[in-house]
Amino acid sequence: MARDRPAASRPLRTWLAGVQHGFQQGLAGALDLPRDAIRDLPRLTLIGQGELVVENHRGVALFDQERVLVDLPAGRLEVCGHRLVIDRIDREELVVTGRIDAVRFLPGTGGDRR
Repeated sequence: MARDRPAASRPLRTWLAGVQHGFQQGLAGALDLPRDAIRDLPRLTLIGQGELVVENHRGVALFDQERVLVDLPAGRLEVCGHRLVIDRIDREELVVTGRIDAVRFLPGTGGDRR
């Protein structure tokens, strides 16, 4: 009986990450859960151009009226606009209001601070 082993050319860590990702995807499907509930992913809700809700954040790295940098589990989120305000913040949710002109992911920065 063949076993599912990592290929010789692929590092073990990469192989294990693939196995973990497959397990998480299968579990999310079996339990009918959204992927962000199983994996450590942020959820963004943009309401028009005036409100952004960020769930599963790791804190605010920078804030001024034209730019907000939000730490995420795997990187940062940059929010650009005018008259930006952090309306609410708690352990899981952050709400930015004002005129939001752009939202973009900055991978590989920030990080998990929990």
